[in-house]
Parts: sequence; C-alpha cells; structure tokens
Amino acid sequence: MHQGHLFNTLYQHFKSEKLKAISTLAIYFDNAVAVGDHSKIIDDMTNLVKQAADAESAIEILKNEFPNYDEGNF
Repeated sequence: MHQGHLFNTLYQHFKSEKLKAISTLAIYFDNAVAVGDHSKIIDDMTNLVKQAADAESAIEILKNEFPNYDEGNF
C-alpha cells in the first residue's frame, strides 16, 4: 500500500471526526428542541468540542510531521 494512501486515510478520518462533532454541535445550537435529553446537554456539547479539538490537533500533527504527504504530494 502506498504511504500516501495511509496518510490520506488518517487525514480523512480525522476530518470526518471533526465534521461530525461540529455538525452535531450545530444541531444543538440551532435546534435544541430536537435533542431528546436536555439534562446533560452541556456535558454532551463539551464532549463534542473536545472531540473536534482532538481531531483538529491530529490533523495538524499529520500536516506538520508529514508535510510530503499533505495535499496529495506523494
């Protein structure tokens, strides 16, 4: 398997994780009535922010440590 494919797989995984967290946060902000359990909404939103931050951090590590593979340069 080409190393560029491995980089892209990891990169896309973390981009997806970030987007999933951000999308869910948007639902909470824009349409809180759609949320079933409001008793722990702040905890859930806090976890989503942390998930997005972790994914963003992972993306930055990949880009900084493996610049030859970033943007398909492989």
